[in-house]
Amino acid sequence: LEKNCCLFAHLFVEAETPHKRYTWLMWAFRFLKAALLCSVLMVGLYAALRAESAVKENKAKTDNPTAAANAFLGLSSQELKVRNEPKTIVRQHCLHNATSKAYYNCRREALLKGCSEICNTNITGKRAKFFNFVRKHVQCDALWLNEELDAMLDNGQWPPPIFPPAILLDDFRQGGAVKLLKSTPASPKQRQSRVLAPKSSVVHHWTPAVFNNFITLARKNKLQSPDGIEATNSVLQALSKIQVQGKHVLILGDHKPEVPWLQTLVLGLGAAEVWTFDDVRINSTHPQVFALTMAQARKKYLAGSLPKFDVVLAYSAIEHIGLGRHGDALNPWADAQALARAWCVTKGRGQLLLSVSECVDGDQDGKSPDSLQGDTVEFNTRRCYRSAQYTQATANWEQLWRSETIEQPVFILRKVPSRTFPSSSPSP
Repeated sequence: LEKNCCLFAHLFVEAETPHKRYTWLMWAFRFLKAALLCSVLMVGLYAALRAESAVKENKAKTDNPTAAANAFLGLSSQELKVRNEPKTIVRQHCLHNATSKAYYNCRREALLKGCSEICNTNITGKRAKFFNFVRKHVQCDALWLNEELDAMLDNGQWPPPIFPPAILLDDFRQGGAVKLLKSTPASPKQRQSRVLAPKSSVVHHWTPAVFNNFITLARKNKLQSPDGIEATNSVLQALSKIQVQGKHVLILGDHKPEVPWLQTLVLGLGAAEVWTFDDVRINSTHPQVFALTMAQARKKYLAGSLPKFDVVLAYSAIEHIGLGRHGDALNPWADAQALARAWCVTKGRGQLLLSVSECVDGDQDGKSPDSLQGDTVEFNTRRCYRSAQYTQATANWEQLWRSETIEQPVFILRKVPSRTFPSSSPSP
């Protein structure tokens, strides 16, 4: 084009008459017009090819819904292969004596399978409204399909040890952030209650008549929770800030399954469906109330028939799991894994109502936050939350509100997206 322009300029200057100059000028305009037309045609052709490519790409995404997500995540071919494998329940039975080192080595390895950052307590997050908030990478399928997380002690392992084995000590202590204490009951009766009968040996029955009676008591402000009417009022205060009418609600565990007070409260507030996950067996005949053991919930998750929930409730539940008191096998990360699983089956921006123990120091009156002791595990009775254990258990849950209760406060938290990729922090 540059050479042609120079040629036309030379001929135009060297032309002998105005007529010849006009002729060469017209040819120059015609050439530029042709060049411009060719450029427009090339741009149009390029746009048409891009549009055709986009149509084919969209069709491929429609045929394979995970293609877009895989491309966005930048997964390698090996990671894609693992991601697209059929989901199967993970089983790793550690068939050794409960006191043997080999058993707990096997148990720890099984618990960490697929736990990713949820079990990594080296990630401490940043200060938030009430305690540090941390965002972690979550492998939902791996957490839900690992049945070792819900293992119970067999006859040869009962009763549980009075103190965690050496290999699990640092895991329970979270690298020194949590104090680990032996429960020291004062009386023989209390010593006997250090361990309870395994929950799975009892079947509870929830009928419409049971719920109707409890709803009547709740409307008269007479429904007693296992912790008294104050606990009922604290939960009602929190529920008044959460819209549960017409929603799907999940309740984790049950402080006292023979008195389904939490289910009654949300049912009375108009919840569409109320689901309960626990290691206790419950037979519910109420058309809006569903109760599953973790094994049953796992099968539904595997089948893709487990619903997504709008609200999750965990009242005095997660602080007791993984300590062996109810026949469950030892698990230092049981509380964090339970809330991570709930996160996986909660809708975007769904809410969590959480209440766990904040233990009062023995020398204090328990009437102010200053009287609370630090993060503690009173083995094998309960975990006492203060800061570090809250942070690790509530990964990917944003803090919104806290009640003014001292020993058993109620929190409202909201689901936020997890980390897309694991961090570089060292694993446990």
